[in-house]
Amino acid sequence: MEVKETSLRTKDQFSILEDTEYYKYIFKKTEKMSCAVFYILRSDPTNRQTDSVVNDLETAAQDLLDASLESLRSTSSTIEKKAMNVRYMLMRFESKLRVAHAARHLSVDLLEVFLHEIDSVQRSLKKYTEPSARNPLEVAEIQYENARGKRTMRARIETAIQKDDMGTEQVIVGRRERVLSVLKDKGEATIKDIVGVVTDCSEKTIQRELTSLIKDNVILREGERRWSKYRLL
Repeated sequence: MEVKETSLRTKDQFSILEDTEYYKYIFKKTEKMSCAVFYILRSDPTNRQTDSVVNDLETAAQDLLDASLESLRSTSSTIEKKAMNVRYMLMRFESKLRVAHAARHLSVDLLEVFLHEIDSVQRSLKKYTEPSARNPLEVAEIQYENARGKRTMRARIETAIQKDDMGTEQVIVGRRERVLSVLKDKGEATIKDIVGVVTDCSEKTIQRELTSLIKDNVILREGERRWSKYRLL
């Protein structure tokens, strides 16, 4: 079966709220850290609200939460600036935490927990703020033509950038796109056929991707279990 790709169109107004990774690993974590600061400081009767260190840390926590909430209003075209602001607020928050620890308002154990969480959020934010990486919110609308006429598939473009031995940047196409490419080239293929081409993924991972494509009405499975073959609809 010959499948002809006719167009590729990128949508740049994809809402950040539709990105579960951002919501779960960035917004929710910053929210929890901010709330934890208020709980810890105000549950200790020795911490007076007139103390400048306490006040500065609470202000930093509130500013971080505000920046994180504001970022949820972003789209794929505006997330970089908003995510960068969250990174700055995290740096300021970390600085105030260290000062609070030095002033004995925060134990070393609690400080380490906060620092671990901040590091985790900062690493998650990198792909939203580094211009060398493809925006993870980017969505492609791919139209292809087969015997049944034109069909359209919308999917997130999953790519990464890595450097080879010579230091040259190379774009690595995402798993779903590579699976579809195999089916396009072969007409129909088994999981073993696909794993032989997409060598950096396990058979179980490929199976999950194929199941997702079936649910999205992009491909069709014929046969059962190890005799199953997959083809584009």
